[in-house]
Amino acid sequence: MNRKIELLAPAGSYESMRAAFNAGADAVYIGGRQFGARAYADNTTDDELLSAIDYAHLQGKQLYLTVNTLVKESELEGLYRWMKPLYEAGLDAAIVQDMGVFSLFRREFPLLDIHASTQMTVTGPDGAKLLKELGAVRVVPARELTVSELKALYDATGMEVEAFIHGALCYGYSGQCLLSSLIGGRSGNRGRCAQACRLPFTAYRDNDILNRRDESYLISLKDLCGLDMLPAMLDAGVYSLKIEGRMKSPQYTAGVASVYRKYVDRYLERGSEGYRVDETDRRVLIDLFDRGGTTDGYLRGKTGRQMLTLKEKPDRKIVNEVLFKRIEQDYLGDADPTAVSGSARLILGEPASLTVRHPNGTEVTVEGAMVEPAMRQPITADSAKKQLNKMGGSGYIWAGLEIITDEKGFLPVQELNRLRREGIQALTKSLLAGYRRELSDDEGRKKGAVEDSFSSICEKQTDKKAEKKESNLEGGSVPDLYVYLEDPGLLSPLLEQGKADGYYLALETFGNDSRVLTQAVSRIKHAGKKAFLAVPTVFQRRTRDFLLSLKQTIIEAEPDGLLVRTLDSLAFCKAQFAEILLIADVSLYTYNHLAEQMISQLGTVRRVLPVELNFRELESVITGKDEVIVYGRLPVMYSANCIRKSTGGCSHQPETLWLKDRKNKRFPVKNHCSVCFNTIYNSSPLHLLDCREEVMRLAPTGIRLLFTTEDEKTAMQLVQAYHAVYKLHQNIDYPMDDFTRGHYRRGIE
Repeated sequence: MNRKIELLAPAGSYESMRAAFNAGADAVYIGGRQFGARAYADNTTDDELLSAIDYAHLQGKQLYLTVNTLVKESELEGLYRWMKPLYEAGLDAAIVQDMGVFSLFRREFPLLDIHASTQMTVTGPDGAKLLKELGAVRVVPARELTVSELKALYDATGMEVEAFIHGALCYGYSGQCLLSSLIGGRSGNRGRCAQACRLPFTAYRDNDILNRRDESYLISLKDLCGLDMLPAMLDAGVYSLKIEGRMKSPQYTAGVASVYRKYVDRYLERGSEGYRVDETDRRVLIDLFDRGGTTDGYLRGKTGRQMLTLKEKPDRKIVNEVLFKRIEQDYLGDADPTAVSGSARLILGEPASLTVRHPNGTEVTVEGAMVEPAMRQPITADSAKKQLNKMGGSGYIWAGLEIITDEKGFLPVQELNRLRREGIQALTKSLLAGYRRELSDDEGRKKGAVEDSFSSICEKQTDKKAEKKESNLEGGSVPDLYVYLEDPGLLSPLLEQGKADGYYLALETFGNDSRVLTQAVSRIKHAGKKAFLAVPTVFQRRTRDFLLSLKQTIIEAEPDGLLVRTLDSLAFCKAQFAEILLIADVSLYTYNHLAEQMISQLGTVRRVLPVELNFRELESVITGKDEVIVYGRLPVMYSANCIRKSTGGCSHQPETLWLKDRKNKRFPVKNHCSVCFNTIYNSSPLHLLDCREEVMRLAPTGIRLLFTTEDEKTAMQLVQAYHAVYKLHQNIDYPMDDFTRGHYRRGIE
């Protein structure tokens, strides 16, 4: 089979990188000490990164840098300065989550390939097409996609598709999880996930326990093992098979890479029909790391108990010492030296010269000292070859070396050593020259990449923010009060109360019946309020079909706007509902002004400010068209797996269950059956009633209350309280036994 397939391995360290290449990986993804989604890995230093880029290229491999976290405004210039030497050294690609970083790299580093990280939560062709139009060359879609969905994405875009083949699975959609962030202050969006999903929970319906006592690991997934699905993934158009594990050891990296190298080659040799998996190789993968069994993930489209660890992992595990010893011997040393050929010319009265030829055709010639008349013993072909053969530690070995000499002259040993050393150095420099890039303002302008230095751009943006802030504070405008509803039953009493200026209706709960949806929007508008429809956060094929079935209903209802949550829903709604305004929800992250500009340019008229930034950080990114969430249970996780299904079977009926953790915190869980995903909400609602002064310094155009589990009485009291404080500037209180101010004051690292 004549097809290019990439085996992509993790490298949490320089040693892991070498081990991965030795074991057969075509490329590695690696992080630095900052801006990567594995902040606690043994990440490489800046000097090691530069060396790693060269090492990969000399091996004929590629190196991708993980810049897959959200970047704060204050970090943008530092990111640019950090990336510049890596770009100039020939970095092959950057894996990116933040749309501001995407924008920065496209403008400042125009020759750098950009891979859209799985942290972008791309779940279908709509988001992938959009990213391709913006300049991404590769997409790493959400791990929740089936093989058929991967194929549909590839067929629609022709992009390089990179899909996970082995390693840890998150319970929630990557990039949309705030669980670790909100309960412990360690944000997965900043590479500091504490893996709270690996802890035990108890599932409740009201006060009834749903899970068995010995099955409490309800949101901890087994590790992915895609050996059996490898042919189907490759037949679907997947280009790069990705192994997870930057936090794991070099032995793990090498061992897993070696197994998958074997099966990629087997697929290329035999195709899907002749592909078989040896059980001994499956056992090797289990011995390398075992979280309680393996799963083929979502690739077949099946979810449920079989994917979960459920039971506590035994404390002790027998280590396959023979396996680990073999891996260390086979893969953890230096790479095999590259065989080069050459010829040395040592003729009396001429400068000594050495020509070195690489297998790829690269050839260099260096000259040394003059060959002087021999006083006693002239240099011979054998003696010259013996000295030039001393290539230890250089990374090269002679496949053939011709010595041309008249055996009349003499050259000191140190001169022969210098000739060999300079020849190898010249070859290495020539091999790397094709990867080097020179970045200057003049060249950038010629490419349309930059009009000002990035430093100047940041300074101008800071000045604009300061001016806007002062203007906003002087204006003292009153924000609109919006209510987000997941319970259709709350709409009537809140409309009668008349305090809110507008309502967001969650389509997954309001949209099952087109008649109910039309009537709800009509009633809101008849009351003189604004009506917005909130598109489901998870936007896979089922959600897309759901919205297409409601397309005419939505158009005829004429809502004031659509709340979009991901790039997929943004692109879809922009194409299908061209006349309806789009609002970017908090999950379309805008931690910096470049991200906000990108999301705005894509067609949104306002955005919701991030919930992981503190007030001071938010002041640096305000635009005058921002909305702030001031109350409600923030979603901490969206999942394709269903707690209801895992603990008692699928009922196809939406309901609210509860997960209780070890500290007796109770997290509501809703199963949205119309579009088939779960939402887990924070145990404590956000409550910023007493933070009016800080919120108003952001000069929001709107504030939002999220009603997810509130009853009618509570909802009406909260609307009354927030209306009095934020609209009428009254000093009243709404005491709550359990609430949080989220990150608005503490922030994240």
